[in-house]
Amino acid sequence: MDFDFHNNKAQSFGDICVVDAGYEKCPSGHSFGPYRRDYYLIHFVMEGKGKYYFGDKEYTIEKDCGFIIFPEDITTYTADITDPWYYYWVGFNGAKAADLVSSCGFTKENPVFKYDKDIFLKEQIKLLFHQSKKMDFNNLTMTGYLYLFLSSLYRQHEQLVKDRVQDYVDRAIVYIQNHFTKDITVEMIAKNLFISRSYLFRIFKSHLNMSPSEHLQEYRLDKACVLLKQSSHNITDIALYCGFKSVSLFCKAFKKKFSISALKFRNNNITLTSIKEP
Repeated sequence: MDFDFHNNKAQSFGDICVVDAGYEKCPSGHSFGPYRRDYYLIHFVMEGKGKYYFGDKEYTIEKDCGFIIFPEDITTYTADITDPWYYYWVGFNGAKAADLVSSCGFTKENPVFKYDKDIFLKEQIKLLFHQSKKMDFNNLTMTGYLYLFLSSLYRQHEQLVKDRVQDYVDRAIVYIQNHFTKDITVEMIAKNLFISRSYLFRIFKSHLNMSPSEHLQEYRLDKACVLLKQSSHNITDIALYCGFKSVSLFCKAFKKKFSISALKFRNNNITLTSIKEP
């Protein structure tokens, strides 16, 4: 077993500080734990794979993946039999440690991550470890490497959140386009996405500057405009087909949006630049 480890518990500094750093090339099936710590600890796997056990959960951790251990939690981790892992780790604590961990997306329900888009994360944890080996090591330098390490995880988490939110918005829009003729509600859209109604409202307001119900009505009105110009169906049929509960509600909504009645729009050669082809 190739193993090296440096402890820095006596040199706490500022809002966050490195407690220890190390690396280990584990033999087949090597296990550590159950064990409890009083600081945060992140392992990042360079090669191989293994299992991480926390509570009643079991996680398979492979190359370019890692896991975090929270203070006071009892955990165990075991190297794979045929492809044992080689990892670096960094332990840290401090007044802002919990906030930094949370900003990177780590929770006790989500203690694992993958980072394979570049080698920056690997470089920072290696530099941190080699700094800890120096006789005249500088705690500020180690803290700097730790911040750079965590900043990579933060940026990745931030992008994942943005992508996830955009995906929810896109899927909600598709749901509206596929079901606008039916008596759908915002609750039904949210349930289809497995998110709350309030969360759906927030992401629509932030991305489209309108609520889901407003977008639904906009889409229905845009569809109605196309049908008014391109079909011979009467206004009542068009209104009901587009999901309005009555022709009066449709006419009121149409006039409010376009400042013209649906009948006048149909009977005159009028182009509404705000209308988008569905």
